[in-house]
Amino acid sequence: TLPSLSVDRSMMTTNTSITPILIATVLSALISQSILGNHLIFKVSQGLSIQTPLAEVPFYLLLGAMSGTVAFAFSYSAKITQSFFAGEWGPKPISNVMGSMPDPVKPVIGGLLCGLVGLAYPQILFFGYETLNPLLKTQAYLP
Repeated sequence: TLPSLSVDRSMMTTNTSITPILIATVLSALISQSILGNHLIFKVSQGLSIQTPLAEVPFYLLLGAMSGTVAFAFSYSAKITQSFFAGEWGPKPISNVMGSMPDPVKPVIGGLLCGLVGLAYPQILFFGYETLNPLLKTQAYLP
């Protein structure tokens, strides 16, 4: 069976957990601005501006709903993967092997699987901003 959709308390934010996040955010913004100055990392062409704000709001609502759906699917697949590597989910023979496997070996298996996916689909690998900026500038579609 699939893992339940119970609320994971470790992922909830409280006042004591959000303070370090805010401090880290402000410090990283200050440090990056002191190093980079007022230059932006992404150089977006001038053609991307809001022309008719009211007509574009439904598209942004749709984008938000789709992003929320993708975030839910990602979170749920992470929970399934965690259950699989703990030996709680999957076919019985594989579940027994994963449950009895030492914990230090499990990240190695995950890294090998990620490497194989990267070999099969190299376009998902991120090669830096030098690759991303031309794509944003020319509005080319990714393969």
